[in-house]
Amino acid sequence: MRGKVLLAFSVLLVLSRVLDILTTYMHDPDLSGELNPLQSVMGLGLWGIGLANTIVVVIMILSMRFFLKNYQRGFPKEKTGFSDFSRYFMSGGRYSWATIFLDPRLLFKRKCREHFLLLSSGFVPFVVLILGYFPLIQNYLSWNFNYEYLFFSNYLAHTAIEVIVSFPFFVYIFLRMMYEIYKRTRPEKGKKVRPRNAGKEPRG
Repeated sequence: MRGKVLLAFSVLLVLSRVLDILTTYMHDPDLSGELNPLQSVMGLGLWGIGLANTIVVVIMILSMRFFLKNYQRGFPKEKTGFSDFSRYFMSGGRYSWATIFLDPRLLFKRKCREHFLLLSSGFVPFVVLILGYFPLIQNYLSWNFNYEYLFFSNYLAHTAIEVIVSFPFFVYIFLRMMYEIYKRTRPEKGKKVRPRNAGKEPRG
């Protein structure tokens, strides 16, 4: 199952990067209007952008592979609700939300660092995958409706706004997915788990 998830993630991630580069080239072959700082600032050209995307894809796939192999280490051992699960999965403790997001002292706690790194190894590739399709939408709007970046012509500013606005939504969706997996791997409180072969006559 984990292998299939990693394969699906890898295919979708590679597809998003290939389509982004392809549509960018079709829309602006000489990259004269490209806002990506790899071109607008460093002038690396299409090959440079392609190489940078390849490096990002490899790192994200390796990160997701690590996460899929180890994510259950971040689960609490007892059955709990979504809020308590989320706080434990993020920090390794029952800290308040304000403490988790605003208190940097948590990073000096070993268990908290381990949970944070584990969470990041799955959350960052998840966000990169979703945001990777946003440029395709922008390219489509630009072709058909002469659309330009709303409010910000600066690439980095526009990307930062996208991340900041969508961050709470991404956090919720990611933690909700992990909670649903967690519920399937933990028996309900007080509920006995029926052995797989219970009630079957032993074979001869």
